[in-house]
Amino acid sequence: MFDIRPIALSGEHIAETARFLRLVWPKAQHITAAYLDWEYNQNPCGAALGFNAYRNGEMMAHCAVQPLEARLHGEIRRGVLSLNAATHPDARRQGLYFDLVKRTYAKVAEAGYEFGVAVTNHRSTAGFVKHVGFECLGPLDVRIGIGLPGRRKNAPTPEFEKHWAPEMLAWRLANPSVSYRIAPGKSGDRVLIYGPSGFAGFQTIMGVLPKSSLPDAVEAQSRGTGIFRLWAGFDPAADWRRSPFLPLPMALRPSPLNFIFKEMGHGKPAPGLIRFTPIDFDNF
Repeated sequence: MFDIRPIALSGEHIAETARFLRLVWPKAQHITAAYLDWEYNQNPCGAALGFNAYRNGEMMAHCAVQPLEARLHGEIRRGVLSLNAATHPDARRQGLYFDLVKRTYAKVAEAGYEFGVAVTNHRSTAGFVKHVGFECLGPLDVRIGIGLPGRRKNAPTPEFEKHWAPEMLAWRLANPSVSYRIAPGKSGDRVLIYGPSGFAGFQTIMGVLPKSSLPDAVEAQSRGTGIFRLWAGFDPAADWRRSPFLPLPMALRPSPLNFIFKEMGHGKPAPGLIRFTPIDFDNF
């Protein structure tokens, strides 16, 4: 039997959760108590929601979602991003993972949030669709290349894109586990945010945002980011015909990176009208 409890966000419980996640994911050494406190407690859109499962006082599973704001069909709405769902090796194959996910999304609906979004691998995608009511809207596009993607003139307006108010972006850039670089875009009204890619010599294009999203204390820096880039996500304005970028072979991708969406009363976006890039979902 498992003891199921809502996640607690005190310093003691954050440290316990960080230790548990590093146990389940040994390569995720960036998940420290400071990182998890930033991710779960400091978000201006609200504290994380979720559940833990314990057996004999030991954490055996964890599920959490992070509140966010996004423009959905032209209206700014409150939703959640699925973040960390993990099960101890000794508690797998017992239905615990999706039990916690279902409990979490019941709490999400009760709290008045209006959609859910996640990036999942092939195995978890099927479970989110079957057990939690998500729909898979397709795998993220992943490309490597030189320079920047071209921009389409008169690109269609996205039906879904994350809303980055300055206070939200200030929090996002304060990630204690990684440093980002901000560079001016080709036009004076946009900025580029770069982060590490995991590939030697490549920078990830985390996002291209309106300059008005930058908090007052942050300024665009000189480019100085090299020319080799990794791009992942969806963007109706990206024009690959004008860019020296090629799709990253599937063998080099960590997973299919499926974009899944839970509609909660306000409709879902059309697959070709979604803007979603690493600044929106990748906290690393």
